[in-house]
Amino acid sequence: LKAPHTHYLKPQLPQFSLRLLFLLFTSSLCFGLLAFVFSKTTHFLEALFKTWFPRSPWRAFGGGLLLVIFFSWEGSHRYEGLGLSVIHESMSTIADWKDVFFKLFFTALTLAAGFKGGEFIPLVFMGSALGSFLTPFGQIPGLEPSFLAALGFAATFGAASNTPISCAIMGAELFGWRLT
Repeated sequence: LKAPHTHYLKPQLPQFSLRLLFLLFTSSLCFGLLAFVFSKTTHFLEALFKTWFPRSPWRAFGGGLLLVIFFSWEGSHRYEGLGLSVIHESMSTIADWKDVFFKLFFTALTLAAGFKGGEFIPLVFMGSALGSFLTPFGQIPGLEPSFLAALGFAATFGAASNTPISCAIMGAELFGWRLT
């Protein structure tokens, strides 16, 4: 069908060390925790919205109104829509922690209000941004943001959807089977 798809930067594998192994372990915990927090936040807000607005049309109206208010308050419009540009940025530059926080909040609020449009890209956004944000904490020479961003890309969605093997294969297909 010749449908275009997004191409991502191929990450460079840093030289193996115990520090890298520790970074991978702690990053994996962070990706899993992010998926857990996203799931719990979404379910909490959904229960709250059902209490405030028992009828779904009012839930969508109230949620949409809150989203407009919060997006206007935040002001950058960076967290609206898919955010593919932010995912690409995360692969090459260090992301800000606010990218993870705001995307999590806005996506959870959107889903809780009854707007269904998918969780894949928002989770990929959050995972990539978190991985990129964690890069400087590793203090490993030659460690590029693309490495942890790519891991976060696949690991966060894998944790949230409880499909780690599928997401590991997806990550290998998107970022290459062999990291050099």
